[in-house]
Amino acid sequence: MREGMEKALRPRNLLPAKRAEQENTEEFQGQARRLSLCSLAKARERLPLFQAERLGVLPLSLQETDGEALLLALCAQAITPQLLQELRFLCGLPVILEPADSVEILQAAIPLAYRGDETPLRAAAAGLKLLPDSRKTSMPVISSQAPIPLLLEALLVRAFYLGASDIHLEPQREFARLRFRVDGMLREETAVKLPLQSLENISRHVKVLCNLDVTERRKPQDGSFRANPREGSMRVRVSFLPQHETERIVFRLFLNEEERRSPSKNLSQLGLDEEQQHLLLRHLGLTGGTLLFSGPTGSGKTTLLYACLEHLNEEWRSVVTVEDPIERFLPGINQTQVTKSLGFSDFLPVLLRQDPDVVMVGEIRDAKTAETALTAGITGHLVLSSVHAGSCLEILPRLQYLGASGLLMGSSLKLLSSQRLVPRNCPSCREVARGWDKIGSLFSLPEGSQTFSSKGCSHCFEKGIQGRRGVFEFLVVSPGLQEIFLNAGPNDQAGQLLHEAKRRAHEEGFRPFAYQVREALLEGEISPASACRALGVDPRLFVP
Repeated sequence: MREGMEKALRPRNLLPAKRAEQENTEEFQGQARRLSLCSLAKARERLPLFQAERLGVLPLSLQETDGEALLLALCAQAITPQLLQELRFLCGLPVILEPADSVEILQAAIPLAYRGDETPLRAAAAGLKLLPDSRKTSMPVISSQAPIPLLLEALLVRAFYLGASDIHLEPQREFARLRFRVDGMLREETAVKLPLQSLENISRHVKVLCNLDVTERRKPQDGSFRANPREGSMRVRVSFLPQHETERIVFRLFLNEEERRSPSKNLSQLGLDEEQQHLLLRHLGLTGGTLLFSGPTGSGKTTLLYACLEHLNEEWRSVVTVEDPIERFLPGINQTQVTKSLGFSDFLPVLLRQDPDVVMVGEIRDAKTAETALTAGITGHLVLSSVHAGSCLEILPRLQYLGASGLLMGSSLKLLSSQRLVPRNCPSCREVARGWDKIGSLFSLPEGSQTFSSKGCSHCFEKGIQGRRGVFEFLVVSPGLQEIFLNAGPNDQAGQLLHEAKRRAHEEGFRPFAYQVREALLEGEISPASACRALGVDPRLFVP
């Protein structure tokens, strides 16, 4: 039997001998991902995820030696008889452990191996078939061992390891469709079938967690709760939308407490080129004025704002923020969160009396907040804020719509920014893109240039996407633009202001983020389809 065991363990060195110096390097992540692919689903079924992480053990495969089944696994800790005995009890069969060459890489590979495993979610969904129709009972399910809480935990764990930002539960004809938003794209869990009648049970249970009205099914409701899946604390914001005979539920996942207290990314990690970094840093050194950041929801505006705050966070400088919500705690910075009864416009005048040097306003949503923030920029404060607008130039009519005068905009605004997050090609399955000859005219590509796309592989879970990168545009409010604002009357149309500002900006060399999208496309970092979506163009227009 001993000879068979040794034969089953060959080859031994599954990890490279060289240890990664930093866990956030691409080399480290690639090694962890390659190791995770050595783990088979049948082996993982023998050991639950939370036990694997607790013990530092990655199941690899099931082997049969001399008629006896064995589980082969890598271990990140000292191998002792007690550990082997505990693993045999948990797995139900003998376990052969091999020490890992790199403890750090193995610990990173364990969640990656379980990340694509739908087994716990499928098992939780199968338990819903035993539930009675919620319309025939008036009591919500709250037991921690009931199928609904188990399903909710499985959903959150699955979302965490997929790196999802949202969970969608959508009623269809026979089943409730389950989708996760990963890297900005929705992906459906086709292997998980949620009975339609169970969606009401899920809605009732989540409403209890959110302290909402369980009996209200005709009006939209919003709430939040704190969850404690196996990964730690997490805040979940929930939106309920009434549909035919049931409700559509969307979960928005926020960082757990440990990640919220970790350092923010610095400016060099966000995708800014050298010229953009220099431009932004030069304006962050100002002692007054307003810097506005725009982009659609989920484009990384908050991440860029936090990176700017990290750069400005010094002992001699007072930095205050008002946010909704506080997505990351920054030591040394005074952060305030708005409430349901008190919004940005209520807190901002108070913050200005706190002797700040830098003020960060999470978002400009109304006329009073816009006026107060812009006024603070001309009274000796550096103001950073975000506003919903499609581009740098579209910030101007947006502020005009909110009631900001041309005099206030011309005097306060210093730098405008807009950004997008574009999915990256998976480097493991990247290949030359075929059938995209027409896209050259959209991006003015050189004749004969090649573009690349990823068809999907086990490294990217068959999606062809591995992470996202930011693309940015910056518009400096020059004296020429200030003159346009100052001459704008209160009755001038927004379109007229936008037309004049756009003409002057392009005369002064303004480069929209389409230029950065084009560079990423030529480098093969993003696919033609992703490049089209970044510009708001349907990719199907360029495919024969």
